[in-house]
Amino acid sequence: MAYEVLLLLERADPSAEALGEVVPAPGKRELADALGHTRDWPGAGAAAARARAAVKLVDELPSEERLAAFVARAAAACARLPCVAVWWRPADRLVEPRALASAAADGDPLRVALNMRLFHVEEGTADERVVDTVGMAALELPDVQCHFVALDAAAVAALVEETARYLYAEGDVIGDGDTVAGPEGSGGAPWVCRREVALVDPPRDVVDLTPPAPHAARRA
Repeated sequence: MAYEVLLLLERADPSAEALGEVVPAPGKRELADALGHTRDWPGAGAAAARARAAVKLVDELPSEERLAAFVARAAAACARLPCVAVWWRPADRLVEPRALASAAADGDPLRVALNMRLFHVEEGTADERVVDTVGMAALELPDVQCHFVALDAAAVAALVEETARYLYAEGDVIGDGDTVAGPEGSGGAPWVCRREVALVDPPRDVVDLTPPAPHAARRA
C-alpha cells in the first residue's frame, strides 16, 4: 500500500503539477477524524477550511531512510506552494506547514508521521483512558497503546511515544511478555508488553503496555 499525504493549498498553483497529483481539496467531513485527533495545532480546522486545492504526494514505504527522505520532499514541496495544512493520512492527523519544515530540518520524521491520541473510556471506570499511536502500521511496524486508570496521561503518553520511537529505530523487536520500565508514579514494577489488536480503530497490530495494579484497565 502506498504512503500518501495531501498538501492542502489556499489556491491552485500551476507549479503544483510538477510536484504531485493535483486533486480537489478534501471537505470538512472527509477531514473529520484527522481534525479530531490533531491536538497539537488548535488552528488546524480554520487552516484546512481555507484550502481550495490539494497536491497528493505518494511514495513506496516502509523504510527509515525513505520516510526521512519523504518528509524532506513534502517539506520542500510545501515551501514552494501556498500550503495551509498537510493531511498526513497514515497518521490520521493534520500538520502545520512550519511544523513539517521543522521536522525535516531536524531530521525527525516521526514528529509528523506519528500521531499520539488520548481517549476517555466512557463506559469504563472513573479516570479510565487509552493512549495510542497511529502511523507505525504504515511502516509495517506495530503501533503502541496503553489502557490505564489513575495515572498521569502525559507521563503515559511519553512512555508510549518512547516505545514507538524505539520500534522505529530498532525494528519489530518487542515480543509478547517483554517488559519496559514504567514512568514515575506508576508503582515501580515493570510494565508488561502484550501483542494484540488495537482497542481503538483503525484495526492494526499493537504493542500494548500494561501497567501494574491498580493502574491496569485490562478486561477479561
